[in-house]
Amino acid sequence: MKTMKTIDPKKFAQNIIKLYGGRENFIKDTESRIKIFNKKWSQDLDLIGKVLRSHLVLEHYLIKYIEFLNPNINSLENTRISFAILIDLLKRDDYLINKLIPGMIKLNQIRNRIAHNLDKVIDESDAQEFLRIDIFREFRNALSVGKPLADPLDILEDFAKYSSTWLLNKTDPKSKLWSYALKEN
Repeated sequence: MKTMKTIDPKKFAQNIIKLYGGRENFIKDTESRIKIFNKKWSQDLDLIGKVLRSHLVLEHYLIKYIEFLNPNINSLENTRISFAILIDLLKRDDYLINKLIPGMIKLNQIRNRIAHNLDKVIDESDAQEFLRIDIFREFRNALSVGKPLADPLDILEDFAKYSSTWLLNKTDPKSKLWSYALKEN
């Protein structure tokens, strides 16, 4: 086994400062990088948290739904299966699930966009993609009577709640009520 070289912290600090051309140059360069770092670190935690929570909860119910449809498979909870593959595993002959897939894909894209570029935010065009899903839009409108118009993040959260609830309902014995409601439509 190779042993790790020990470093003299005092000598290391002196050497790195010398290599930068002195104390002032080191401080100037370091402060510049700290500003860049702090800009990334100081992101909108509310936005990031809400997007991540929405994504994680939807992913949880996607897994539960897929396991419900496939009782002979082992639990997917501890697998490293991607969100995109979970979407691919959805039952495509279910009318409502099929209608929700574009929004699920959009939510995943937003999560990835934030994860890979912390400067990105959710905008009106993102919200409009969720609202193009007519079944979601109409339920949302019916349930939000009298409420002020929501910002794009609220719409994203509403979509995640609606989709997660729908997936949960599909695994519930009362899911036949939802199917019956569709037939009566």
